[in-house]
Amino acid sequence: MSMIPSSNPRKRQSRDWEALQTPRSSQNACKRQRSTTSDDSPSQSRSRSRSPSAFWNNLSVIHLTRGALEELDRRNSTGRTLTCPDACSQAVTPVADYLGYCTVRTLNNLQRFARRGGPDMSDAQGYRIPGDRPQRAASSRRSASRTSRQNPTPTPSEQASTETANTKSSGPYNRNFQQNLVDHGVFPANYKYPDGRIPPLPRNWSEINERLVVPRRSLSPSRVSGEDFQKFQTADGDAFKEKQVSESVISIIDGQDRNGQCKSGGVAFRNLEPLTDGTIKPGNPDIYEGARPEQIDRRVRDELRGMIIPTTQEELPVCPNFFVAAKGPDGSLAVAMRQACYDGALGARGMHSLQTYGSIQSVPDNSAHTVTAIYHGGTLKIYTVSRAEAVHPRGHPEYYMHQLNTWGMTGNLETFRQGVTAFRNARDWAEQQRNEAIAHANNIVHTDAGLDIEDTSLSPESVRYTTPPTERTLDTSLAHESSVAGLETTKRNRTDTQGSSPTQQQKKRSRVNN
Repeated sequence: MSMIPSSNPRKRQSRDWEALQTPRSSQNACKRQRSTTSDDSPSQSRSRSRSPSAFWNNLSVIHLTRGALEELDRRNSTGRTLTCPDACSQAVTPVADYLGYCTVRTLNNLQRFARRGGPDMSDAQGYRIPGDRPQRAASSRRSASRTSRQNPTPTPSEQASTETANTKSSGPYNRNFQQNLVDHGVFPANYKYPDGRIPPLPRNWSEINERLVVPRRSLSPSRVSGEDFQKFQTADGDAFKEKQVSESVISIIDGQDRNGQCKSGGVAFRNLEPLTDGTIKPGNPDIYEGARPEQIDRRVRDELRGMIIPTTQEELPVCPNFFVAAKGPDGSLAVAMRQACYDGALGARGMHSLQTYGSIQSVPDNSAHTVTAIYHGGTLKIYTVSRAEAVHPRGHPEYYMHQLNTWGMTGNLETFRQGVTAFRNARDWAEQQRNEAIAHANNIVHTDAGLDIEDTSLSPESVRYTTPPTERTLDTSLAHESSVAGLETTKRNRTDTQGSSPTQQQKKRSRVNN
Protein backbone atom coordinates (compact mmCIF):
# COMPACT_ATOMS: atom_id res chain seq x y z
CA MET A 1 0.00 0.00 0.00
CA SER A 2 1.54 3.28 -1.08
CA MET A 3 1.52 6.18 1.32
CA ILE A 4 0.57 9.57 -0.09
CA PRO A 5 1.99 12.51 1.87
CA SER A 6 -0.71 14.67 3.28
CA SER A 7 -0.71 18.37 2.48
CA ASN A 8 -2.43 21.16 4.33
CA PRO A 9 -4.60 23.21 1.96
CA ARG A 10 -4.29 26.28 4.21
CA LYS A 11 -0.48 26.20 4.03
CA ARG A 12 -0.68 25.72 0.27
CA GLN A 13 -2.96 28.76 -0.04
CA SER A 14 -0.67 30.87 2.13
CA ARG A 15 2.33 29.98 0.00
CA ASP A 16 0.42 30.82 -3.18
CA TRP A 17 -0.66 34.13 -1.65
CA GLU A 18 2.95 35.00 -0.71
CA ALA A 19 4.10 34.15 -4.22
CA LEU A 20 1.48 36.48 -5.66
CA GLN A 21 2.49 39.25 -3.26
CA THR A 22 6.20 38.99 -4.18
CA PRO A 23 7.02 41.79 -6.60
CA ARG A 24 8.29 40.75 -9.98
CA SER A 25 11.14 43.25 -9.74
CA SER A 26 12.53 41.51 -6.66
CA GLN A 27 12.39 38.17 -8.44
CA ASN A 28 14.27 39.64 -11.37
CA ALA A 29 16.79 41.14 -8.97
CA CYS A 30 17.42 37.71 -7.47
CA LYS A 31 17.95 36.31 -10.94
CA ARG A 32 20.37 39.11 -11.75
CA GLN A 33 22.20 38.50 -8.52
CA ARG A 34 22.57 34.82 -9.29
CA SER A 35 23.74 35.55 -12.80
CA THR A 36 26.46 37.91 -11.61
CA THR A 37 27.93 35.41 -9.16
CA SER A 38 29.79 33.50 -11.83
CA ASP A 39 33.33 32.27 -12.00
CA ASP A 40 34.32 34.83 -14.62
CA SER A 41 36.84 37.45 -13.59
CA PRO A 42 35.98 41.15 -13.83
CA SER A 43 38.26 41.53 -16.79
CA GLN A 44 36.51 38.69 -18.60
CA SER A 45 33.11 40.21 -17.86
CA ARG A 46 34.30 43.49 -19.33
CA SER A 47 35.65 41.73 -22.39
CA ARG A 48 32.20 40.33 -23.16
CA SER A 49 30.95 43.82 -24.03
CA ARG A 50 29.61 43.75 -27.54
CA SER A 51 32.24 44.40 -30.19
CA PRO A 52 31.39 46.43 -33.30
CA SER A 53 29.89 44.60 -36.27
CA ALA A 54 32.94 45.36 -38.41
CA PHE A 55 35.11 43.32 -36.08
CA TRP A 56 33.07 40.16 -36.70
CA ASN A 57 32.60 40.85 -40.42
CA ASN A 58 36.36 41.13 -41.02
CA LEU A 59 37.34 37.89 -39.26
CA SER A 60 38.37 35.03 -41.52
CA VAL A 61 37.52 32.47 -38.80
CA ILE A 62 35.10 33.11 -35.91
CA HIS A 63 35.72 31.09 -32.75
CA LEU A 64 32.75 29.94 -30.68
CA THR A 65 32.90 32.35 -27.74
CA ARG A 66 30.33 34.09 -25.59
CA GLY A 67 30.86 37.32 -27.48
CA ALA A 68 30.23 35.57 -30.81
CA LEU A 69 26.97 34.07 -29.50
CA GLU A 70 25.84 37.45 -28.20
CA GLU A 71 26.56 38.99 -31.60
CA LEU A 72 24.54 36.22 -33.27
CA ASP A 73 21.62 36.84 -30.89
CA ARG A 74 21.80 40.54 -31.59
CA ARG A 75 21.68 40.02 -35.33
CA ASN A 76 18.83 37.54 -35.04
CA SER A 77 16.86 39.94 -32.89
CA THR A 78 17.31 42.83 -35.30
CA GLY A 79 16.32 40.72 -38.32
CA ARG A 80 12.82 40.15 -39.66
CA THR A 81 10.57 38.06 -37.44
CA LEU A 82 8.63 35.21 -38.99
CA THR A 83 4.91 35.77 -38.97
CA CYS A 84 2.54 32.92 -38.32
CA PRO A 85 0.57 31.92 -41.40
CA ASP A 86 -3.20 32.04 -41.46
CA ALA A 87 -3.37 28.28 -41.05
CA CYS A 88 -2.06 28.64 -37.52
CA SER A 89 -5.23 30.45 -36.49
CA GLN A 90 -7.44 27.55 -37.52
CA ALA A 91 -8.78 25.22 -34.84
CA VAL A 92 -6.82 22.01 -34.25
CA THR A 93 -8.90 18.80 -34.03
CA PRO A 94 -7.82 16.35 -31.34
CA VAL A 95 -6.62 12.95 -32.56
CA ALA A 96 -9.30 11.01 -30.69
CA ASP A 97 -12.09 13.06 -32.25
CA TYR A 98 -10.58 12.70 -35.70
CA LEU A 99 -10.30 8.92 -35.45
CA GLY A 100 -13.90 8.69 -34.28
CA TYR A 101 -15.16 10.16 -37.52
CA CYS A 102 -12.82 8.19 -39.82
CA THR A 103 -14.10 5.41 -42.05
CA VAL A 104 -12.74 1.86 -42.01
CA ARG A 105 -10.79 2.48 -45.23
CA THR A 106 -9.16 5.61 -43.77
CA LEU A 107 -8.18 3.73 -40.59
CA ASN A 108 -6.63 0.94 -42.66
CA ASN A 109 -4.64 3.49 -44.64
CA LEU A 110 -3.39 5.08 -41.39
CA GLN A 111 -2.33 1.71 -40.03
CA ARG A 112 -0.50 0.86 -43.24
CA PHE A 113 1.14 4.33 -43.25
CA ALA A 114 2.38 3.97 -39.65
CA ARG A 115 3.39 0.32 -39.96
CA ARG A 116 7.14 1.17 -40.26
CA GLY A 117 7.21 4.19 -38.01
CA GLY A 118 5.54 6.67 -40.28
CA PRO A 119 7.23 9.49 -42.21
CA ASP A 120 10.59 11.06 -41.32
CA MET A 121 9.74 13.99 -39.03
CA SER A 122 13.29 14.96 -38.08
CA ASP A 123 12.99 18.26 -39.93
CA ALA A 124 10.08 19.22 -37.68
CA GLN A 125 11.97 18.48 -34.47
CA GLY A 126 11.83 21.37 -32.05
CA TYR A 127 8.94 23.06 -33.82
CA ARG A 128 6.70 24.96 -31.43
CA ILE A 129 2.97 24.42 -31.75
CA PRO A 130 1.33 27.81 -32.35
CA GLY A 131 -1.27 27.30 -29.63
CA ASP A 132 -2.55 30.71 -28.55
CA ARG A 133 -0.07 32.63 -30.75
CA PRO A 134 -2.78 34.80 -32.37
CA GLN A 135 -3.78 36.06 -28.93
CA ARG A 136 -0.14 36.69 -27.95
CA ALA A 137 0.52 38.39 -31.26
CA ALA A 138 -2.49 40.65 -30.77
CA SER A 139 -1.41 41.56 -27.25
CA SER A 140 2.15 42.21 -28.44
CA ARG A 141 0.81 44.49 -31.17
CA ARG A 142 -1.22 46.41 -28.61
CA SER A 143 1.78 46.79 -26.31
CA ALA A 144 3.97 47.78 -29.26
CA SER A 145 1.50 50.47 -30.27
CA ARG A 146 1.49 51.88 -26.71
CA THR A 147 5.28 51.84 -26.66
CA SER A 148 5.52 53.56 -30.03
CA ARG A 149 3.25 56.35 -28.81
CA GLN A 150 5.36 56.83 -25.71
CA ASN A 151 8.77 56.40 -27.42
CA PRO A 152 8.82 57.43 -31.08
CA THR A 153 10.86 55.31 -33.48
CA PRO A 154 14.43 56.62 -33.67
CA THR A 155 15.88 57.68 -36.96
CA PRO A 156 18.60 55.59 -38.66
CA SER A 157 21.24 58.09 -37.56
CA GLU A 158 20.05 57.82 -33.95
CA GLN A 159 20.11 54.03 -34.19
CA ALA A 160 23.66 54.12 -35.53
CA SER A 161 24.80 56.47 -32.79
CA THR A 162 23.16 54.32 -30.12
CA GLU A 163 24.79 51.17 -31.50
CA THR A 164 28.18 52.90 -31.59
CA ALA A 165 27.79 54.05 -28.00
CA ASN A 166 26.85 50.58 -26.80
CA THR A 167 29.67 48.75 -28.60
CA LYS A 168 33.19 48.29 -27.38
CA SER A 169 36.28 47.09 -29.17
CA SER A 170 37.48 43.55 -28.70
CA GLY A 171 40.37 43.01 -26.28
CA PRO A 172 42.95 40.28 -25.63
CA TYR A 173 40.47 38.42 -23.37
CA ASN A 174 38.59 37.40 -26.51
CA ARG A 175 39.92 34.51 -28.58
CA ASN A 176 38.81 36.25 -31.75
CA PHE A 177 41.21 39.07 -30.86
CA GLN A 178 44.11 36.85 -31.92
CA GLN A 179 42.33 35.96 -35.15
CA ASN A 180 42.03 39.66 -35.95
CA LEU A 181 45.78 40.07 -35.48
CA VAL A 182 46.57 37.08 -37.69
CA ASP A 183 44.26 38.35 -40.43
CA HIS A 184 46.29 41.58 -40.49
CA GLY A 185 49.73 40.02 -40.49
CA VAL A 186 50.57 39.98 -36.77
CA PHE A 187 51.61 36.41 -36.00
CA PRO A 188 52.15 34.96 -32.50
CA ALA A 189 55.00 32.73 -31.46
CA ASN A 190 55.11 29.21 -32.98
CA TYR A 191 52.75 30.23 -35.77
CA LYS A 192 52.59 28.11 -38.91
CA TYR A 193 51.13 29.22 -42.23
CA PRO A 194 48.34 27.14 -43.79
CA ASP A 195 50.83 25.77 -46.32
CA GLY A 196 53.20 24.64 -43.55
CA ARG A 197 55.71 27.48 -43.76
CA ILE A 198 57.17 28.98 -40.56
CA PRO A 199 57.86 32.71 -40.15
CA PRO A 200 61.58 33.44 -40.61
CA LEU A 201 63.83 34.35 -37.71
CA PRO A 202 65.17 37.90 -37.54
CA ARG A 203 68.59 38.53 -39.07
CA ASN A 204 70.11 39.52 -35.74
CA TRP A 205 68.81 36.44 -33.93
CA SER A 206 72.27 35.19 -32.96
CA GLU A 207 73.34 38.63 -31.80
CA ILE A 208 70.39 38.94 -29.43
CA ASN A 209 70.93 35.48 -27.94
CA GLU A 210 74.60 36.24 -27.34
CA ARG A 211 73.70 39.51 -25.67
CA LEU A 212 71.30 37.88 -23.22
CA VAL A 213 73.99 35.74 -21.57
CA VAL A 214 76.59 38.51 -21.08
CA PRO A 215 77.53 38.47 -17.35
CA ARG A 216 76.65 41.43 -15.15
CA ARG A 217 78.64 42.55 -12.15
CA SER A 218 75.60 43.25 -10.02
CA LEU A 219 74.39 39.66 -10.47
CA SER A 220 77.63 37.87 -9.68
CA PRO A 221 77.46 35.03 -7.12
CA SER A 222 79.15 37.25 -4.55
CA ARG A 223 76.35 39.86 -4.77
CA VAL A 224 73.25 37.67 -5.22
CA SER A 225 72.92 35.23 -2.34
CA GLY A 226 70.42 32.63 -1.29
CA GLU A 227 68.74 35.16 0.97
CA ASP A 228 67.99 37.39 -2.02
CA PHE A 229 66.49 34.40 -3.82
CA GLN A 230 64.27 33.61 -0.83
CA LYS A 231 63.01 37.19 -0.78
CA PHE A 232 62.05 36.83 -4.42
CA GLN A 233 60.24 33.57 -3.76
CA THR A 234 58.30 35.23 -0.94
CA ALA A 235 57.36 38.17 -3.14
CA ASP A 236 56.17 35.82 -5.87
CA GLY A 237 54.08 33.80 -3.42
CA ASP A 238 52.43 36.92 -1.98
CA ALA A 239 51.50 38.38 -5.39
CA PHE A 240 47.99 37.35 -6.47
CA LYS A 241 47.05 40.20 -8.82
CA GLU A 242 48.68 41.76 -11.84
CA LYS A 243 49.45 44.98 -9.99
CA GLN A 244 51.13 43.08 -7.16
CA VAL A 245 53.25 41.11 -9.63
CA SER A 246 54.29 44.30 -11.41
CA GLU A 247 55.15 46.20 -8.24
CA SER A 248 56.78 43.52 -6.09
CA VAL A 249 58.05 40.78 -8.43
CA ILE A 250 59.01 42.59 -11.63
CA SER A 251 60.67 45.37 -9.61
CA ILE A 252 63.13 42.82 -8.18
CA ILE A 253 63.92 41.43 -11.62
CA ASP A 254 64.25 44.88 -13.13
CA GLY A 255 66.41 46.33 -10.34
CA GLN A 256 66.02 49.42 -8.18
CA ASP A 257 68.47 51.67 -10.03
CA ARG A 258 66.30 52.50 -13.05
CA ASN A 259 65.25 55.92 -14.31
CA GLY A 260 61.56 56.22 -13.57
CA GLN A 261 60.99 58.76 -16.34
CA CYS A 262 61.66 56.13 -18.98
CA LYS A 263 59.25 53.57 -17.50
CA SER A 264 55.47 53.48 -17.29
CA GLY A 265 52.54 51.08 -17.59
CA GLY A 266 48.81 50.66 -17.27
CA VAL A 267 48.18 53.41 -19.83
CA ALA A 268 46.17 52.75 -22.98
CA PHE A 269 47.95 53.60 -26.25
CA ARG A 270 45.03 55.60 -27.61
CA ASN A 271 47.19 58.06 -29.51
CA LEU A 272 48.72 55.44 -31.81
CA GLU A 273 47.20 54.69 -35.19
CA PRO A 274 45.32 51.38 -35.38
CA LEU A 275 47.52 48.40 -36.17
CA THR A 276 44.73 46.41 -37.82
CA ASP A 277 41.27 47.64 -38.84
CA GLY A 278 40.46 49.79 -35.80
CA THR A 279 38.00 47.30 -34.26
CA ILE A 280 40.26 46.10 -31.41
CA LYS A 281 41.23 47.90 -28.26
CA PRO A 282 44.40 49.98 -28.14
CA GLY A 283 47.48 48.47 -26.57
CA ASN A 284 47.73 48.66 -22.79
CA PRO A 285 50.93 46.98 -21.54
CA ASP A 286 51.44 46.36 -17.86
CA ILE A 287 54.98 47.74 -18.06
CA TYR A 288 56.80 49.42 -20.92
CA GLU A 289 60.02 51.38 -21.35
CA GLY A 290 60.73 54.07 -23.90
CA ALA A 291 62.64 57.27 -24.44
CA ARG A 292 62.11 60.60 -22.77
CA PRO A 293 60.21 62.98 -25.09
CA GLU A 294 63.00 65.56 -25.13
CA GLN A 295 65.39 63.00 -26.62
CA ILE A 296 63.51 63.18 -29.93
CA ASP A 297 63.44 66.36 -32.00
CA ARG A 298 60.05 68.00 -31.91
CA ARG A 299 59.76 67.92 -35.69
CA VAL A 300 60.24 64.16 -35.63
CA ARG A 301 57.66 63.81 -32.87
CA ASP A 302 55.14 65.87 -34.80
CA GLU A 303 55.55 63.86 -38.01
CA LEU A 304 55.58 60.44 -36.33
CA ARG A 305 53.08 61.22 -33.60
CA GLY A 306 50.76 58.37 -34.50
CA MET A 307 53.63 55.86 -34.55
CA ILE A 308 55.85 56.65 -31.56
CA ILE A 309 53.81 58.73 -29.08
CA PRO A 310 51.42 56.28 -27.38
CA THR A 311 49.37 58.74 -25.28
CA THR A 312 48.45 62.40 -25.22
CA GLN A 313 50.29 62.79 -21.93
CA GLU A 314 53.51 64.18 -23.35
CA GLU A 315 55.51 63.62 -20.18
CA LEU A 316 55.24 59.82 -20.47
CA PRO A 317 57.86 57.75 -22.34
CA VAL A 318 57.67 57.68 -26.13
CA CYS A 319 58.81 55.18 -28.75
CA PRO A 320 58.45 52.13 -26.45
CA ASN A 321 60.22 48.96 -27.57
CA PHE A 322 60.43 46.97 -24.33
CA PHE A 323 57.22 45.53 -22.86
CA VAL A 324 56.28 43.28 -19.95
CA ALA A 325 52.98 41.41 -19.54
CA ALA A 326 52.56 40.38 -15.90
CA LYS A 327 49.86 37.96 -14.77
CA GLY A 328 48.95 36.61 -11.36
CA PRO A 329 48.42 32.93 -10.52
CA ASP A 330 44.78 33.18 -11.60
CA GLY A 331 45.63 35.06 -14.79
CA SER A 332 45.49 33.52 -18.24
CA LEU A 333 48.72 32.75 -20.07
CA ALA A 334 46.87 32.88 -23.39
CA VAL A 335 45.73 36.43 -22.66
CA ALA A 336 49.30 37.41 -21.78
CA MET A 337 50.52 35.95 -25.08
CA ARG A 338 48.01 37.97 -27.08
CA GLN A 339 48.83 41.11 -25.16
CA ALA A 340 52.60 40.64 -25.59
CA CYS A 341 52.25 39.97 -29.31
CA TYR A 342 50.06 43.02 -29.84
CA ASP A 343 52.23 45.39 -27.80
CA GLY A 344 55.41 44.11 -29.43
CA ALA A 345 54.01 44.74 -32.91
CA LEU A 346 53.13 48.30 -31.96
CA GLY A 347 56.68 48.84 -30.71
CA ALA A 348 58.23 47.28 -33.82
CA ARG A 349 56.16 49.55 -36.05
CA GLY A 350 57.30 52.63 -34.12
CA MET A 351 60.96 51.59 -34.29
CA HIS A 352 60.66 51.04 -38.04
CA SER A 353 59.21 54.53 -38.51
CA LEU A 354 62.23 56.05 -36.74
CA GLN A 355 64.79 53.92 -38.59
CA THR A 356 63.30 54.80 -42.01
CA TYR A 357 62.65 58.44 -41.19
CA GLY A 358 63.52 60.61 -44.17
CA SER A 359 63.65 57.67 -46.58
CA ILE A 360 61.53 57.77 -49.71
CA GLN A 361 61.16 54.00 -49.87
CA SER A 362 61.15 51.59 -46.97
CA VAL A 363 64.23 49.37 -46.99
CA PRO A 364 63.52 45.84 -45.70
CA ASP A 365 65.54 45.18 -42.55
CA ASN A 366 64.04 41.92 -41.27
CA SER A 367 65.80 42.46 -37.94
CA ALA A 368 64.30 42.59 -34.46
CA HIS A 369 64.50 45.82 -32.48
CA THR A 370 61.71 45.16 -29.97
CA VAL A 371 61.58 42.88 -26.93
CA THR A 372 58.51 41.75 -25.03
CA ALA A 373 58.47 39.60 -21.89
CA ILE A 374 55.81 37.58 -20.04
CA TYR A 375 55.87 36.70 -16.34
CA HIS A 376 53.26 34.21 -15.18
CA GLY A 377 53.31 31.70 -12.34
CA GLY A 378 57.02 32.10 -11.56
CA THR A 379 58.04 31.64 -15.22
CA LEU A 380 59.76 34.33 -17.29
CA LYS A 381 59.53 34.21 -21.09
CA ILE A 382 61.28 36.68 -23.39
CA TYR A 383 60.35 37.21 -27.04
CA THR A 384 61.41 39.35 -29.96
CA VAL A 385 59.03 40.99 -32.43
CA SER A 386 60.40 41.76 -35.88
CA ARG A 387 58.89 43.48 -38.87
CA ALA A 388 59.00 42.23 -42.45
CA GLU A 389 57.81 43.81 -45.65
CA ALA A 390 54.59 42.70 -47.27
CA VAL A 391 54.75 39.58 -49.40
CA HIS A 392 52.25 40.94 -51.93
CA PRO A 393 52.58 44.42 -53.47
CA ARG A 394 49.29 45.60 -52.01
CA GLY A 395 49.58 43.66 -48.78
CA HIS A 396 50.38 44.95 -45.32
CA PRO A 397 53.65 44.43 -43.44
CA GLU A 398 53.96 41.38 -41.25
CA TYR A 399 55.15 41.11 -37.66
CA TYR A 400 56.69 37.92 -36.28
CA MET A 401 57.00 36.96 -32.62
CA HIS A 402 59.78 34.52 -31.66
CA GLN A 403 60.64 33.14 -28.24
CA LEU A 404 64.21 33.64 -27.06
CA ASN A 405 64.18 31.52 -23.91
CA THR A 406 62.28 30.58 -20.75
CA TRP A 407 63.43 30.62 -17.12
CA GLY A 408 61.80 29.12 -14.03
CA MET A 409 62.50 32.03 -11.70
CA THR A 410 61.36 30.29 -8.51
CA GLY A 411 63.18 27.03 -9.17
CA ASN A 412 66.72 27.57 -7.87
CA LEU A 413 69.26 30.33 -7.34
CA GLU A 414 71.22 29.70 -10.53
CA THR A 415 68.14 29.80 -12.78
CA PHE A 416 66.96 32.92 -11.00
CA ARG A 417 70.31 34.63 -11.63
CA GLN A 418 70.25 33.61 -15.31
CA GLY A 419 66.70 34.89 -15.79
CA VAL A 420 67.43 38.26 -14.19
CA THR A 421 70.61 38.60 -16.27
CA ALA A 422 68.73 37.88 -19.50
CA PHE A 423 65.92 40.28 -18.56
CA ARG A 424 68.25 43.19 -17.82
CA ASN A 425 70.45 42.52 -20.83
CA ALA A 426 67.41 42.43 -23.10
CA ARG A 427 66.17 45.68 -21.58
CA ASP A 428 69.54 47.39 -22.13
CA TRP A 429 69.79 46.02 -25.67
CA ALA A 430 66.33 47.42 -26.47
CA GLU A 431 67.44 50.78 -25.05
CA GLN A 432 70.51 50.75 -27.28
CA GLN A 433 68.38 50.00 -30.36
CA ARG A 434 66.02 52.80 -29.40
CA ASN A 435 68.80 55.36 -28.93
CA GLU A 436 70.36 54.50 -32.29
CA ALA A 437 67.02 54.90 -34.08
CA ILE A 438 66.40 58.24 -32.35
CA ALA A 439 69.90 59.47 -33.27
CA HIS A 440 69.27 58.54 -36.91
CA ALA A 441 66.00 60.48 -37.07
CA ASN A 442 67.51 63.50 -35.33
CA ASN A 443 70.48 63.50 -37.72
CA ILE A 444 68.12 63.57 -40.70
CA VAL A 445 66.27 66.60 -39.32
CA HIS A 446 69.44 68.50 -38.43
CA THR A 447 71.07 67.75 -41.80
CA ASP A 448 68.03 69.04 -43.68
CA ALA A 449 68.03 72.18 -41.54
CA GLY A 450 71.76 72.77 -42.13
CA LEU A 451 72.66 72.47 -38.45
CA ASP A 452 75.77 70.97 -36.92
CA ILE A 453 74.72 68.05 -34.76
CA GLU A 454 77.46 68.84 -32.25
CA ASP A 455 75.79 72.17 -31.52
CA THR A 456 72.58 70.46 -30.45
CA SER A 457 71.69 68.69 -27.25
CA LEU A 458 70.23 65.70 -29.10
CA SER A 459 73.45 64.20 -30.43
CA PRO A 460 74.27 60.57 -29.60
CA GLU A 461 76.98 61.84 -27.24
CA SER A 462 74.39 63.54 -25.09
CA VAL A 463 71.92 60.64 -25.02
CA ARG A 464 71.31 59.85 -21.37
CA TYR A 465 71.44 56.14 -20.58
CA THR A 466 69.05 54.92 -17.93
CA THR A 467 71.47 52.16 -16.95
CA PRO A 468 74.36 53.10 -14.63
CA PRO A 469 77.87 52.95 -16.18
CA THR A 470 78.79 49.94 -14.02
CA GLU A 471 75.86 47.98 -15.50
CA ARG A 472 76.62 48.62 -19.18
CA THR A 473 77.96 45.68 -21.06
CA LEU A 474 80.87 45.70 -23.47
CA ASP A 475 78.57 45.85 -26.50
CA THR A 476 76.95 49.09 -25.31
CA SER A 477 80.34 50.76 -24.80
CA LEU A 478 81.54 49.73 -28.25
CA ALA A 479 78.38 51.06 -29.89
CA HIS A 480 78.80 54.35 -28.04
CA GLU A 481 82.43 54.66 -29.10
CA SER A 482 81.57 53.92 -32.72
CA SER A 483 78.94 56.67 -32.76
CA VAL A 484 81.45 59.18 -31.32
CA ALA A 485 84.04 58.18 -33.94
CA GLY A 486 81.50 58.70 -36.67
CA LEU A 487 80.74 62.20 -35.43
CA GLU A 488 84.45 63.10 -35.33
CA THR A 489 84.87 61.91 -38.94
CA THR A 490 81.89 64.01 -40.04
CA LYS A 491 83.30 67.07 -38.30
CA ARG A 492 86.75 66.57 -39.91
CA ASN A 493 85.23 66.30 -43.38
CA ARG A 494 83.23 69.46 -42.90
CA THR A 495 86.30 71.34 -41.67
CA ASP A 496 88.35 70.26 -44.71
CA THR A 497 85.60 71.40 -47.02
CA GLN A 498 85.29 74.78 -45.35
CA GLY A 499 89.12 75.30 -45.45
CA SER A 500 89.46 74.94 -49.26
CA SER A 501 90.73 77.98 -51.27
CA PRO A 502 88.03 80.23 -52.79
CA THR A 503 87.86 81.03 -56.52
CA GLN A 504 89.40 84.10 -58.17
CA GLN A 505 86.01 85.77 -58.57
CA GLN A 506 85.34 85.44 -54.86
CA LYS A 507 88.78 87.02 -54.13
CA LYS A 508 88.01 89.97 -56.40
CA ARG A 509 84.64 90.48 -54.77
CA SER A 510 86.25 90.42 -51.35
CA ARG A 511 88.84 93.06 -52.47
CA VAL A 512 86.14 95.33 -53.87
CA ASN A 513 84.16 95.06 -50.68
CA ASN A 514 87.24 95.87 -48.62
